[in-house]
Amino acid sequence: ELPRAGQLYSFTAEQRLEPSTHSWLTNLAIAGGGVILHTAVHLFDAIRFITGREITAIRASAFKIHNPNLEDLMLAEMRLSEDIPGSVDVSKVGPARSGRYVFTGSEGQLSGDQIHGNLDWVHGARFETVEHFEALPTIPLLLTDWTAFLRGERENPIPAEEGFAALRICEAARHSALDREWVSL
Repeated sequence: ELPRAGQLYSFTAEQRLEPSTHSWLTNLAIAGGGVILHTAVHLFDAIRFITGREITAIRASAFKIHNPNLEDLMLAEMRLSEDIPGSVDVSKVGPARSGRYVFTGSEGQLSGDQIHGNLDWVHGARFETVEHFEALPTIPLLLTDWTAFLRGERENPIPAEEGFAALRICEAARHSALDREWVSL
């Protein structure tokens, strides 16, 4: 549906999850990182997939709200190729869950929430539900595909280059949050 929005002007993405109850997520040596690595990585990947554009720069801020050792909230400004601005908000701090994307273009606004299963279109004051779908847990589906790949029954569901690209953006976000400046990719 994204082409319906016309020329893309900006985007926002958010992934909000409840605070984790796993104590190992407070240990950097075990967890490897906070919400940048555990949550934002999926938004970075999705933005690249949905728009077909690369993330070229990021300026992030990270906060420790409930987790004393690792960030559990990150806000970031980003730029996509063709200098398209956007923002990302990821957290594990409140008792609500959402996975919302909004794309603003020359013809209107497309928004959806993967957790709540909706895709909506706004043009002027007119609001239209494009689709309402049952949200499915994605991890079991991914693990099924991954297992089939490991058994040689199908191609890799996530090519290594895609994973590396998302991790490179995570690393840039982490450096940006520490240095408090834009990081180019």
